[in-house]
Amino acid sequence: MKPIWDKLATLNLNTVIGTVSWELIEPERDRFDFSLVDDQIEQAHRRDLRLVLIWFGSYKNAESHYVPAWIRKDVSTYPRVAQAPDTSGRFKTRYRGLATVEITPFSDNLLAADSHAFTALMRHIRETDRNHTVIMLQVENEVGLLGDSRDRSQLAESAWHKQVPDELLSYIKSHGSALRPELAKVWGRQGRRLKGTWGEVFGTDWEADEVFMAWQFGRFVGKVAEAGKKELAIPMYANAWLGPQLGADIAGLYPSGGPVARMMDIWKAAAPAIDFLAPDIYVDDVKGTYANYTRADNALFPPETQPIVGSLFQAIGIPASLGYSIFGIEDVPTDGQIADAYRWLRAAAPKILQARAKGGVHGFALAPSEVEKFQLGAWDVVVSGTMDAMKKLMLDAGMAVPEDHRPSKPEGRGLFSQVLTDKRPSGLIVQTGPNEFLMLGSGFSANFSRTGTQGAPAEIELMEEENFIDGHWTPGRRLNGDEQYTPIPLDSVAAVRIKFMEQ
Repeated sequence: MKPIWDKLATLNLNTVIGTVSWELIEPERDRFDFSLVDDQIEQAHRRDLRLVLIWFGSYKNAESHYVPAWIRKDVSTYPRVAQAPDTSGRFKTRYRGLATVEITPFSDNLLAADSHAFTALMRHIRETDRNHTVIMLQVENEVGLLGDSRDRSQLAESAWHKQVPDELLSYIKSHGSALRPELAKVWGRQGRRLKGTWGEVFGTDWEADEVFMAWQFGRFVGKVAEAGKKELAIPMYANAWLGPQLGADIAGLYPSGGPVARMMDIWKAAAPAIDFLAPDIYVDDVKGTYANYTRADNALFPPETQPIVGSLFQAIGIPASLGYSIFGIEDVPTDGQIADAYRWLRAAAPKILQARAKGGVHGFALAPSEVEKFQLGAWDVVVSGTMDAMKKLMLDAGMAVPEDHRPSKPEGRGLFSQVLTDKRPSGLIVQTGPNEFLMLGSGFSANFSRTGTQGAPAEIELMEEENFIDGHWTPGRRLNGDEQYTPIPLDSVAAVRIKFMEQ
């Protein structure tokens, strides 16, 4: 991390997600070493950064490779998962030449050991992090079972043939009309039973298996979080490797039992100590994933996602969102689109948060020639691409229309060496007063009209570029005449303030 910290600060972040490995902090039973944790806290505080820590405990990406060797060697005390023979050939080992290791989540011994170590970590943070640099914890990472839809170990088989816990069935009954449709379907096909074994209540196919595993993984993660919160009660979340998705249409091809959207209700019942469930987003349907994870009992926070500036603006514009975290952020260029956006967002955060509390923020990313309409307060807003607006003006004037000239050269290196600049018009509209707005983003134009005026344009009192200098918002160029048609630049992120004449 030594060469990384200064770059993270240069990227204009306000929070960094770091990691804690169980095998490194407890290399021997009850012998703890928190030096790597302490260093992260110190380095983050030194640069005015907050810290979210991932607890790489029993599970990381549906495996148990971060578990201390003294546990992994004791298979009789901490038994492994077991899988049915893969007669279909659909389930394949993910890593060629590398053995996969996963300890069963039905092991009470593993739960006790994990909870003990996590509690020690939380106690240490409470006693040493006097500046409250650590603001949140992710408990485990992308839990679930790969290679089969259900664990077939002796402990798991015993649980499968027992009665479904009353607390789960009570939750399902009380939330009947609000259940995710996938869960409602699985429960309904067995006659919405309120008593019985797992097979009797949910069936015996992969969807029933996923419910069974979601309850167990949710219970495991929830119990670990509950133990840690007794020492330090800060927000804790669990993240999901998404599924079903392209090439992974059944549980086991994606981690069975993880907190995917279709299993959110099971996790809510199993893990009340987990404050929210979070999607790791590497799928194309980013907007749909946001919708799946935004609900009355769940804040939106993608803890792993891609450096796509339009998706960033869309996330920040959702009132229930907490942020947007890019996986491998250290490989993102410090002079690129993302760093530019983070610079403006860090400065605008107080304005955004104040406006979001009143429903006065909207984020967007537009497809070619797409127009988006929305309402902020007493105003109707229509956003479209600046290039589309320029083309229309030039066509109206009989001029030749240029091709889209925005850059598409790769940004970054390493993990993101092939990531292209997001060429979509995207940004945020923030209502900062009754007749005043902050426009933040790139490549878009916006039309404002008072609600009920059938789109009649409002007279602009002033429009000016905004700068953030020495901790203060400072006016830049006053924009007038033709400049008011395209105030947001095509190729960089900028902020513009617009104020309309009072009626």
